[in-house]
Amino acid sequence: MSYATLRTIAPEEQKVETSILPEITSNIDRESYMSKYKVVVVENYARWCGPCKMIVGPLNELYNKYHRDGVCVIVKENAELSLPNQRLKLKPQAVPCFHFYVNGTLADTIMGADVRRVEENIVQLVSTN
Repeated sequence: MSYATLRTIAPEEQKVETSILPEITSNIDRESYMSKYKVVVVENYARWCGPCKMIVGPLNELYNKYHRDGVCVIVKENAELSLPNQRLKLKPQAVPCFHFYVNGTLADTIMGADVRRVEENIVQLVSTN
């Protein structure tokens, strides 16, 4: 197939889902979530990452299903922006990458866009903590 035969998709035809996940943009944000919630799931993403874009909808659904004040929250953090003095100097090896914290302590990590495993971890961590 040549480039001449590819059809450009007009912006109005593109289905772009917007994330509803709160975004960590500072160490103050990070500390705030860690202190307010028992279980914090941090999605490390990159704007250029295709799989990150593909799971926006399912992550929005998980957020709506499991977000409970003081209990559980799912947030996102741009893996390309390095926050100074990060609480844990974690560098994701791949994006998306999910870090699961319980009472502010890293409990688990999932690399890749496996939303089913992310949900399983949330269910397990919320039910046991």
